[in-house]
Amino acid sequence: MRSNKGRKIGVVLLALLMAFTLSAGQIAVSQAASPSLKKSKIGLTVGEKYKLTVKNLPKGAKVTYSSSKKAVAAVSKKGVIKAKSAGKANIKVTIKKKNKVIKKLTCKVTVRAVGISEDEPYTPKVDPLFSGDKSAKLDDAFVKQTMNFSIDLFKASTTSDIAEGDNVLISSQSVLTDMMMATGGAKGTNLSELEKVMCGDVGFETFRKSLSDMNARMIYSDPVRFHIANSVWIRDDADRIQVKQDFLDQGLKYYNAESYQLPFDEAMVTKVNDWVNDNTLGMIPKLLDKVPSEDDVMHLINALAFEGAWADQYDDYQVLKDQTFKSGSGQEYKVNMLCDKQGAYLKDDNAVGFTRLYKGGQYSFVAILPDEKLGVEGYLKSMTGDSFTKFYNSREYGADVYTRLPEFKYDYNTELNGALQNMGIKEAFTQAADFSGMADTKSGALYIGKVVHKTHIELDKNGTKAAAVTDISMVDATSIQDPKPQINIYLDRPFIYAIVQTETGLPVFMGVVNKF
Repeated sequence: MRSNKGRKIGVVLLALLMAFTLSAGQIAVSQAASPSLKKSKIGLTVGEKYKLTVKNLPKGAKVTYSSSKKAVAAVSKKGVIKAKSAGKANIKVTIKKKNKVIKKLTCKVTVRAVGISEDEPYTPKVDPLFSGDKSAKLDDAFVKQTMNFSIDLFKASTTSDIAEGDNVLISSQSVLTDMMMATGGAKGTNLSELEKVMCGDVGFETFRKSLSDMNARMIYSDPVRFHIANSVWIRDDADRIQVKQDFLDQGLKYYNAESYQLPFDEAMVTKVNDWVNDNTLGMIPKLLDKVPSEDDVMHLINALAFEGAWADQYDDYQVLKDQTFKSGSGQEYKVNMLCDKQGAYLKDDNAVGFTRLYKGGQYSFVAILPDEKLGVEGYLKSMTGDSFTKFYNSREYGADVYTRLPEFKYDYNTELNGALQNMGIKEAFTQAADFSGMADTKSGALYIGKVVHKTHIELDKNGTKAAAVTDISMVDATSIQDPKPQINIYLDRPFIYAIVQTETGLPVFMGVVNKF
């Protein structure tokens, strides 16, 4: 009896086990067969396309697509997403069978405004802060203040390098955008100092809107291409820092700034460098060399890249090879010279120069050759925003102007702490700084540790490529020492150059070439 009873219990248990196994298998099969998206989260740049793929689609099912923000990312009937303007959008995917909804899926799309495809030009619907009229005149007071800041920053950040002599390059547009992002979280006398240096008499809100407008004009330039991106990188440590949503909202509104919260480790270094590499079109492959200091709790980063072909291309016969270029120290180099004939030139009491348009005419290359006795260093001592504007507008005609411009390519790295402090921004670099509008920290104080600036330029017979990245590291005041400015000592050079907005002469990049 016991044996039969045992056998019966065994049979029942086996049956239950088989039923459970079959049920689990059916559940697994059911889950595996459930429709899903190959990617539910994607990042695109303006002008790019991406085809959504639905996996495990039941036979006979129909799929429809819709976008929560068509102005940011539109989607076709076949599921092809087209990135149209910077922002975020959700692509909703509805799956029906026999007119009954069996599944709803969502793909989150982030679009970065870092360039428009030349093969498929597109005029996107832009932020309402931008007038949409690229030909509209920028505010005169904004132009004058931005010009003053650009020239002052260039002189303050390169004077010691020029005295020793090296190839230097600064993008005031990159630095200004990054510093204005930081200013959005400043308060008290800290804010007053930042506003005075950045905005002058224009007023913070007016200046910020004009800067946003100018960046938008650059992004939507055609056929030259500007790629501009901003980001905020936050240490994932709630005990030390809690970033305020209003600060992030301002960054998104005025600068399309992405935000990331993550541990500051080797993986963070890789992600930051990948972001910089992508948004400078590979011209600046690396920003961080090591894991940020334990004192760093946030990094504000701006990346800017430019690609422009000459409006009037140099022909092969206009390229003279093995020409001599002599540096300020007398060193001679063999270079390729780009030769041209123009009908106008620029001139003041101490220099001559010329301009050359990029395609589209919206941006120009400006060359300034100081008198030999005065040299670059002497000429820059007296340069101001007004004098640069006057020189740019000093076109003289009535002569055949033969120009020679060497092809060149180089990188430049510098730290801007000392330059910005000399310009009047002092409290922001000390533990007395008030960035309470940016974040709450364990110590109750946040200040700027370093402002690092890296640039790259390539100029040849086809045109110019240039890039810049600016990184502001925000430090928790648990650090016991204020950061000290770093000065790099290099060699000299013979001419100044700039890439400027043609209408106003505002420099986006400004540099000096001395050696090869």
